[in-house]
Amino acid sequence: MTARTICQFEIPGRPISWKRSGQRHGQKDVFDEQKKIKEGIARLAYNAMKGPAVAKGVPVYMEMVCVYDIPTSWKLGKQSAAHQGVVFHTGRPDQDNLQKLVMDALSGVVYADDAQIAKSSFVKRFGKPARTIVRFTELPDWKETMT
Repeated sequence: MTARTICQFEIPGRPISWKRSGQRHGQKDVFDEQKKIKEGIARLAYNAMKGPAVAKGVPVYMEMVCVYDIPTSWKLGKQSAAHQGVVFHTGRPDQDNLQKLVMDALSGVVYADDAQIAKSSFVKRFGKPARTIVRFTELPDWKETMT
């Protein structure tokens, strides 16, 4: 059996990370803002679904590419290198917080539980337009290949 692509979609705009409520933000404000963002992500994924959600216990492969705008303040050589994929985005937000927001948003939509994500790939790069590209693939026959 081959791997089935569950869905692939893009979240427009600067990549957004999961936020923990802190001293500067009230917990309710952060919760309400993130709830709206997660609902929007879930809607994008649902509209891109190619069949039913993944059954509980089936492993899932998550691919995620976060694309950031190239700073106009950079010299042309660095801008060109960033456009070619030679310069990666190494600042905040962290990979785990970027993935967490999407993973939490899609529990019950793409898969039963985000614990089903058994394999992932992730890139933070520069490009145009700013966006987050996400693809989920079912891995029913996935086997560990590292020895």
